Amino acid sequence: MFGFGFLWFAVIAVVAYLLIRNYSVHGHGPVTYHGPTGPRSAESALDIAKRRFAAGEINREEFDSIVKGLKEADKTPPGAAG
Repeated sequence: MFGFGFLWFAVIAVVAYLLIRNYSVHGHGPVTYHGPTGPRSAESALDIAKRRFAAGEINREEFDSIVKGLKEADKTPPGAAG
């Protein structure tokens, strides 16, 4: 009834939809994963701890414990069991 013209139109429409969906986020390329706390970023673990401490999400003892753990992790050789 519709012929191959409709099939080609459907294929082109699907491809256009996928391209628009993947590249329409503020014109910055494909959509990135957004986890439960927001988009992934290059923020370091120490930066995250500082931000959480400043926001009052963690207290001084928790912050100091995180910083200590990060410093110990930096001293651990790669591949060593922790």
